[in-house]
Amino acid sequence: MIILQDEMNLSEEKKAPLRRRSKEYKEKMLLGFTTAVTMPPIGLKKLKDHKMEQPEDYIFDLSAPNPSLERLTQIIRSLRVALTSNPLTWVHAFGPKGLERILSILDSYNKM
Repeated sequence: MIILQDEMNLSEEKKAPLRRRSKEYKEKMLLGFTTAVTMPPIGLKKLKDHKMEQPEDYIFDLSAPNPSLERLTQIIRSLRVALTSNPLTWVHAFGPKGLERILSILDSYNKM
C-alpha cells in the first residue's frame, strides 16, 4: 500500500485517511490501480491512426521530422492527459528524453 501511495504521488495529508481504511478497501484500491496501470488513461485517443499509450510512443512522435503544428498540438494535448493520469513510473519513463524533445521543438519554433 505504501508503494501505491508513493506511485499516486499523494501528500502526507492525503495518505493518512487511506492508512485508516480497512484491508478490504485497500485491496480494492490495489486492484483498481493495477487495472489502471495496464490500461491506457481515460481521454487518451487515437491520433490519426496511431495509438499512443507508452512514453516511448510520445517520444517517437515528438521526434518525427517536420511535424505540422496541428499534429504537435494533438500530441502535446494528449501528452498532458497522459502525464496527469498515469502513475509516476510512467512520468519517469517519459522523463529526460521526452523533455529534451519538447525543449528542442520549442527552441526550433522560437528561432522562427
